[in-house]
Amino acid sequence: MVEAMAAGKPVVASRVGGIPEAVEDGKTGILVPPGDARALASALAVMMDNPEKSLEMGRRGRERAEKLFDEECMVDSICLLYRNCSAGFKQQRGAVRNRVMVKLRREAGG
Repeated sequence: MVEAMAAGKPVVASRVGGIPEAVEDGKTGILVPPGDARALASALAVMMDNPEKSLEMGRRGRERAEKLFDEECMVDSICLLYRNCSAGFKQQRGAVRNRVMVKLRREAGG
């Protein structure tokens, strides 16, 4: 789906998972409820019956994909994720170490 956006194609997709974060309903594509065949058919008909609107959605989708999913942005996001995971791990490790030390002191009578 992001590949289609990057290629300047308008998107028709179900409103599930992370799709609504990428596709702006009515701006870069059309989102439909999952499992709703009538809504899907209607959205496709809108695209086919309105070529200018479809081209504009494709253009906006390409801009959005380039902005949100470019290489630098993705690398920054992954680095931030690793930093956050590492910081959380260090905090957990410290908390576990503290609990172990408290338990050992209790057992030693101190």
